[in-house]
Amino acid sequence: WDQVVQYLIDESRRGRTPNPDIMCNSRIKFGMFHDYVGQHFSAIASGHYAQQRINEHDGSAQLIMSPDRIKDQTYFLCNMDQ
Repeated sequence: WDQVVQYLIDESRRGRTPNPDIMCNSRIKFGMFHDYVGQHFSAIASGHYAQQRINEHDGSAQLIMSPDRIKDQTYFLCNMDQ
């Protein structure tokens, strides 16, 4: 509730258009999920149509747009960190 629904209510009250999908991805699917389950795996499939590139210098992942701009879902992963 506090992680996504309250955000939705607060943003609506401020007259802004909330995007609960992005908050759910970063706070629930890859926030709490990763904290409790995902840390036991080397990779997690997001189920989103997106691509990543690994930086050769520091090993960090970079989110890049998919070749098909109509199907691209990188926007939904924009708040993700490493």
